Amino acid sequence: PARRATDAVDAYRNHFIGRVGPAARSVANRQARTSTEEQNLVNIRGPYLQALDIPNWSDESWESFASRVGLNPLIRKAFSDLGFRRLYDFQERSVKAISEGHDTVVTAATGRGKTEAWLLPILDRILQKKRRGETDGTTATLIYPTKALAQDQFKRLVQYLYRINDQWPSNQQITIGIYDGDTPTNVGSKAQGYLQSSFKYFDCPGANDDLEKCRNCGQGVRVHHGGQSYEVRPEKRQCTDDVPLDFIRLTKQAILTEGVDILLTNPDTINMKLVNVNAPDEHETFVYDPEFLVFDEVHTYDGLFGSYTATLTKRLRALRADRDCDPLQVIASSATVDNDVELFRRISGAREVAHVDEQPRTLDRPDATSVPPAFVETTLSESDFLAFARGRRTPPLLKAVEFDVDAEAHDD
Repeated sequence: PARRATDAVDAYRNHFIGRVGPAARSVANRQARTSTEEQNLVNIRGPYLQALDIPNWSDESWESFASRVGLNPLIRKAFSDLGFRRLYDFQERSVKAISEGHDTVVTAATGRGKTEAWLLPILDRILQKKRRGETDGTTATLIYPTKALAQDQFKRLVQYLYRINDQWPSNQQITIGIYDGDTPTNVGSKAQGYLQSSFKYFDCPGANDDLEKCRNCGQGVRVHHGGQSYEVRPEKRQCTDDVPLDFIRLTKQAILTEGVDILLTNPDTINMKLVNVNAPDEHETFVYDPEFLVFDEVHTYDGLFGSYTATLTKRLRALRADRDCDPLQVIASSATVDNDVELFRRISGAREVAHVDEQPRTLDRPDATSVPPAFVETTLSESDFLAFARGRRTPPLLKAVEFDVDAEAHDD
């Protein structure tokens, strides 16, 4: 329960920042710098609880589904090792729609696993390309409304990629990197400090409590300065070879020169790359290479921010059309809002959209066939209630009910 409560607070904070924008980021940053309290949110009142619909689980096991739809065995094993036993019904339908090439918007409640719904077919596509020797270029560009959301998702994706790459040849690893205004350009004194702070609370993907060396370790990672580049390594030096993390690209130079399969960024960064016509490497990475364009939390792309992002997408599509690039498959995840499909169309420029929603289960309450006799055979008068409230006597109807209440503590 405590962990779930922490997750709820973090999710609300991310929603608040992503929804309100710069003003919310300013409040959050100021609170983080000045607050000395243990509980540090954003100086706002809740709500911190959210009523979610009942999830509709698939009747098919994860292993069976992954085999039936032809997902790469490495993906099947990696997610099985991470504890996947079944997917939600909407996740299975999302995998099918995206695998069939449809522009897709996935709508589900917070914490339901929308990321996995679109990630699985993208990972499968990347492994298909690598198996055929097509190793150049970015396959998927993931666009987030805020840097904080990108950092949060980055940690999650690294955990998944480590499991897959651990079974894959080292020269065909699925690579990943964040490219935004905070990403260091290349090796430098200030860059390492920023990277160290970014990975300060990063869990080691290879952590295993069954191993003695892991039980005596903080199970974190650190950024190592290797002369011409930075590398992420496990906290313990002896684990470097056992937990290779060289699939993570840490600088802009590394992303552009070495390439990256999955690129995390934001609309502002894409705008800068579209404007800079004298940066062919950046245009390849951001404009011409990607097969997938994913908008996370697309329901936050409203108002001026939504218009701005829609214009960027139109410009990007126009540049690709001039070069006769393959069609761009656009995907989005959205919380449950009324206009999610229309909003996605406007942001992405997609015409035919596959909408995958959660379709939650409903519970049918049992119909009462009879009324307990006590409710029709006994009459309680006003004096009975007053006497009971004052502790003088308990009506027969309530004698079987235990009332453990301290009256003085609730005197008001």
